[in-house]
Amino acid sequence: MISVNKLEALFNNLAKAGLLMSLVVSAPFIAIAQDDPIEQLDLSKQLNQWYDSLAGQENPILLQGKMADMERKILGSHPYLGKLEWLLGDVTFRNNKFQSVPLLFNLEKDALLVLRSGQNYYEMTIELKSDLVSEFKIQDSKFIKMAIPESGKAGFYEVLFEGDKLKFYARRDKQLIKNGFTGFEYVQSDQYFLLYKDEYYVIRNKGSLARLFKKDRKLIKSFANRTNIGKLNNETDKYFTVLIAYCDSLDL
Repeated sequence: MISVNKLEALFNNLAKAGLLMSLVVSAPFIAIAQDDPIEQLDLSKQLNQWYDSLAGQENPILLQGKMADMERKILGSHPYLGKLEWLLGDVTFRNNKFQSVPLLFNLEKDALLVLRSGQNYYEMTIELKSDLVSEFKIQDSKFIKMAIPESGKAGFYEVLFEGDKLKFYARRDKQLIKNGFTGFEYVQSDQYFLLYKDEYYVIRNKGSLARLFKKDRKLIKSFANRTNIGKLNNETDKYFTVLIAYCDSLDL
């Protein structure tokens, strides 16, 4: 169990360095063999070899996904997670885990894209079938496929924290909205959910935690004030996980 002093020291060091943190517990990705011929490949290699193995089958791309339209709707804004660039990540697809795959996550469609490189420098972007993707990781962000009734949406949720008593998730979304009289831009919105004793709770700020854990509300508010943790949004949620970790250390 992490002590309060260590949590405060960790937060202060992060704040001084200007770094964000992600207290996500994740297992290493490994290759898992299945019974059908596709999964009998050495799945520790790139996703390209897997697609190449389907070349002789009818409509191989349609079996696993579809060609993705990468056309920009507007300049200067996009629907993807983070920057508009391919990043190497890990993906679990059809219960098999692949490493170092070029990925983009479309928040508007809640869809994962992979860059498939073929012979003669030919590349194509494929939108994987979402129901065949169970989880993926891009840089320090881990997403899992799940359904949270309180959000009203099933899909991919980012795992921000997994502790002994608490689990903390974020639902990321981007929508194209009108900006002024003539322009449009993508705006990101985020919902946060805490899993505690098999129940999900909507978390909006430090007050949500104080109301949920009434017995420890003074301790929670005191810790939040000392570490200057209060607001919860996509710019502060990595810091907010420190407060979640503190709550997880309490005798809830």
